[in-house]
Parts: sequence; structure tokens; C-alpha cells
Amino acid sequence: MPFEGCTCESCRDTRAAGLPEYRDPGSTCTDETGRQFRWTEDGARQYIPPATVPPVPILDGAECQECGQVCESAVEGNERWYHAHDSGQILCGTCATECVDCSRVFAPGSMSEDMENRCEPCAALYERCNDCGEQVHRSDMRYGYCASCQETRGMCEGCGQFLHQDNLQYHEGSGADYCESCYPAQESRLIHDYGYRPDPLFERGDRHGRFQIPGRRATAPMYLGVEIEVEATRGAELDEGAETVPADRYYCKHDGSLSNGFEIVSHPATWEWWRTADLDFTDSLREQGFRSYNTDTCGMHVHVSRKVLSQLDVYKLLKFCKNAPGFLLKVSRRKKANLQRWAAIGREGPEVLVLKAKGDLESPACRYEALNVTGRNTVEFRLFRGTLDKVAIKRNLAFVQALILYCKETSIKKLSSSLFRKWLKERGGELIGFNHANVLLESFKPEEVQEHVLDSVAA
Repeated sequence: MPFEGCTCESCRDTRAAGLPEYRDPGSTCTDETGRQFRWTEDGARQYIPPATVPPVPILDGAECQECGQVCESAVEGNERWYHAHDSGQILCGTCATECVDCSRVFAPGSMSEDMENRCEPCAALYERCNDCGEQVHRSDMRYGYCASCQETRGMCEGCGQFLHQDNLQYHEGSGADYCESCYPAQESRLIHDYGYRPDPLFERGDRHGRFQIPGRRATAPMYLGVEIEVEATRGAELDEGAETVPADRYYCKHDGSLSNGFEIVSHPATWEWWRTADLDFTDSLREQGFRSYNTDTCGMHVHVSRKVLSQLDVYKLLKFCKNAPGFLLKVSRRKKANLQRWAAIGREGPEVLVLKAKGDLESPACRYEALNVTGRNTVEFRLFRGTLDKVAIKRNLAFVQALILYCKETSIKKLSSSLFRKWLKERGGELIGFNHANVLLESFKPEEVQEHVLDSVAA
């Protein structure tokens, strides 16, 4: 039978690295009870019954160490006399008990008291279904229920509980099931669940969003999407804040990393749209008591469409991050400890960067780096400190737009923060707009005014 959760060293290391559990067909794994499993052609693990090995000869006159019966006609391999698997003691056919799972022979006292005809190691792999009470192998269990009882249950999209269908309600708007407690919150449609993914509404801007470097042929539009995390303070109401966010271009989601807040997510838009976008709703949020900059939990993330990024472009972006950690810390406005917690800057060698750029290195830890390249459709810039300041939001977007254009135009050997600033002075005005280029250059200076002053205006 296919076995999940092999505890051999090789499988443990594979899972720890976040890689698929797979071995070459024919290779074997061993579980915690000593049972062996062979990998099949389709990538499954198949249980290998113990090989039939001739027992040590049991000679005439030997006694069963369980009942005392004397062996009078023992021959090598006699079917009625055995050696116990765990203790090695001699057993007659009456006292020997064979485990129905692993086929090993044990003395009666070594078998499970709760599960007839199964040894203790095999019985430990079974769990009792929370509904029907049947003992079921753990590979057939899900959320504490056997396969039969799973058919009558489902998961609440809101809280994640695995409940009976009688306690779930289907919501047509989201196409998901909800328990009684979560359904009313979903009905308001103000703050959605974390997994909410509406169809994206693309906005190209005045120039139709064509992504073009002067002198080169235009490619597909480069879309930027924003995520801004906010926390409610001074009695701010979450629903009231979510209602302030324009529903035509943004939506709000719950986020488990926040104490009492939500995440504002934009639909994708080009830089041409963002540079003139109306962000006045952020002022209203601050007036209500919402904060983003003066917190330890909030960040601003920018997603960039992968269609305009080659593997070489992604490699250059990763290389720039590695080359300029101090510069990125300044750009992020985060405290160093918070940057390492939520958007760490990697120090990997070229070989690892190549694997990341090609998408061949996936690990849960990679999602919490300054540049998250694990997404299928986007690359995520996670380094920015949260903010509700309109100038800061556009400045962060301008930085992402400029850095991508710089990496596309620059060779790998010339990727540095000083050369980026020089490039921005020479090319920034033409490519992202003179005002935005100047705001970026000013922000790199040490005497820049901190944004927490702006965040405190409404306090």
C-alpha cells in the first residue's frame, strides 16, 4: 500500500528542504517500525513484506518458551515452530501469533491489546476515527476522520474547521462552504478570507501600459500590484476602514500575521496608472485610527508580472539584492530585525541564485525574503515597511519600476547601489518621470524625514 510520512533520514532531509518526496524507482525507505517500502514507477511507496528466511534450526527436545510444550519432531523450517521477531524466543504454532500487517511472528504478550492480530509497532500507525470510532491506518485519515466519514464532511473556508455538511452553508458569491459563525462575516464582503482570489482587473494607464525601454521594441505590459497591511488603533473599526477602500481597484483580506487589522490588495496596474493614481483613501484610514508604519507587523509588498521578466532579469534582481544589503535596508525603512524577519536579504552564492531564478529551488523560507521569486505569475518585492503615506507608496512603486529597468539595461558585473543611483540621475527622468526620480534620489540621502511623523498627523 502507498505509505506517506517515511521517517528515514533521506526522506526527512527531503521534506525539511521543501522538495518533493521522490526517489528513483526501485529504491527503498524504512518507517519508524522498521518496515521497508519500495518506490514504484509512478512515484508511490509500496510496502515490502518481510522475506521468508529459514529460521535457526529448532532441534528435538526444545521447549516452547511460552507454554512449555516440547518439540518432538522439529526440522529446519518447521511450520509449527517459530522464533519470535522481537525476543527471539522459541514458540510453538499454538502460541505464535502472526501480525496481519507486517507478517512478523510475536509472542502473545507482544501483540496490541486494542487491535487483534497486530503487533504494537503496527498498531501505533492506526488512529480512531472521531466520527464512527473505527481504527483506521493513519494514511487513510484526514483531519481525524476515516475515508468513509470524510464523504459527509467539508472544510469551512473561513476558520478551517472540518465539519459535518449539516453544519456548513454554501456561499454562491465565493463558491465556498462556511460554518454558521463565519458565514455572516463573509456575507458583508468587506474583508475577505486570506485565500480570496478575485479575477484580476488590469489597468494600463494613459500610454496603454506598453513596457518599453527607449530604442527597444515594446513588450507586454508590466503590471504592478500592491499589498498594504494595516492595524486598527484608537478604537478603529475594521469594517468601517474596509468600507473606505475603493472597491473598484482594491479589496481587503484577513491576514494571520496581523494583530487586529487587514490587508489592502490592489488589482494590477502599470506604472503609468500608478504615477497619477488617487490614493486619498489612505488619509481617511489614518484619520480613523489605522496605522501601517508605526507597527511591528505591517509591510508593503509589490508584485510584478513575470511575463516581462526573463530568468536573466530575475537573476540580476537577486544579484543586486545580494550586492546591496545596506542600501536595501535604507530603502525599506524597516528596522534591521524586522527586515530579517519578514523580508530577509539572502547571501547565497551564484549557484543558488541561478536555481532560484530558474524556479528550481523552492522552500517555505524563500517566501519571506526581500525578493520572493517562488510565485508562478509574479515576483514579489517584500522589503518595504508598511505605510499609509501617499508619497511613500508611489515612491516604493517607482523604486521597483526603476530597479527592474536598471537591471534590464545593466550587465551583471555592474549591479551596485552606487551605479544604480548614477543610472537614476541619467535615465530615471526619462523612464519613470523626473518628479518621481528626484523623490527617489532625495530618499536615499541620510537627512530624509522619517514617515512616522506623517503617520502621526491624525493621532
